[in-house]
Amino acid sequence: MTMCESKPVLTLYTKSNCFQCEATKKYLNNHNTRYQEISLEEDELALAAAKDLGYRAAPVVFVRYPSGAESHWAGFNPGRLADFVASAKKWARDDLS
Repeated sequence: MTMCESKPVLTLYTKSNCFQCEATKKYLNNHNTRYQEISLEEDELALAAAKDLGYRAAPVVFVRYPSGAESHWAGFNPGRLADFVASAKKWARDDLS
C-alpha cells in the first residue's frame, strides 16, 4: 500500500471452477465494487501467502484500509462483503467532501 491511498483496497485470490469465488465476484460486481483478482493457480507467491495465513480454500479475501488496518477471510461471506462495500462507499463519500 502506498501512503497516498485514500480508499480501502480489496484483493480477491481465486481458483478456477470455484463456486464461492464466482459468488464473491458476483456480489462485488453487483455492488459496483472495485477489486483486484489474483489467481492462486498462477501466482505461487500468492498461494504461499494464503497458506501462511492458514487458508486452504478459495477465495481468500484480503482488505487493506487507508489507516493501515487489514482484514482477511476465506470463502463467500456476504456479511463481511457487505461491511466492506459500506466502508468503501463511506470512504468515497469522504473523498467527495
